[in-house]
Amino acid sequence: MAGKLWSRILNPGGGLRYHSRALRYRNSRWQDYRQQLASWLEEWTSAAEAASTDLLLIAPSAGHCLPSTWLGSFRSVAAIDLDPMARILFRRLHGASMPAPVGWIASDVFQEWEALLASHPDHAVLFCNFLGQAAECDEARAAEWFARLPMSLTGRRWASFHDRYSGELPTKAASALDSPHRADSETLLRHFYEKGISGELTEHELPPIFPQDRPYRYWSWPLAPDQFHIIEGCRS
Repeated sequence: MAGKLWSRILNPGGGLRYHSRALRYRNSRWQDYRQQLASWLEEWTSAAEAASTDLLLIAPSAGHCLPSTWLGSFRSVAAIDLDPMARILFRRLHGASMPAPVGWIASDVFQEWEALLASHPDHAVLFCNFLGQAAECDEARAAEWFARLPMSLTGRRWASFHDRYSGELPTKAASALDSPHRADSETLLRHFYEKGISGELTEHELPPIFPQDRPYRYWSWPLAPDQFHIIEGCRS
């Protein structure tokens, strides 16, 4: 039991290291990314719509990049996250803006997905930088879950922002990129990286979960001085 708890606290996708970075950089290096993400989320669900909408957050961690005012505009918010530190830090960051306490659920998303949706039948679903990591953390379980995911979201409002690329290769200061369809690698590299720059990048390739011909948006996220991400956003 103690070993499982520590693995969640030290999880590189969230946990202690991520929280430490967030507290250090969220109001400096992350500021532009956070503002761009907030604008996209507000386009997805306006404050007027949110007032009559319940929201289910998938792996929000402490919500370091989520806008407090937007979160607080929903009728209610529930969150699924295994990180034991998430709810404490989330409350410190966003508690004053929330109309009611967030309902936290420590569940395995892969194993209990259908049950989680069934218990939140009318909730809009926001995947919080989860899908790109899910594809790598347990390939066999993730592949099976990804196959079920599109059908499970039918008729439900949803949005996802997730890793498309990551690595030590610095991104240039660039505005968000809007694309009428899922952007190809050449388009993203041209927009976010200096011409002629070379280095290794990890592509967080997802199976075709969402339609490729709907609008997508992309942002640069300078996570740390030696780590840069390109985030992809897609929404219903």
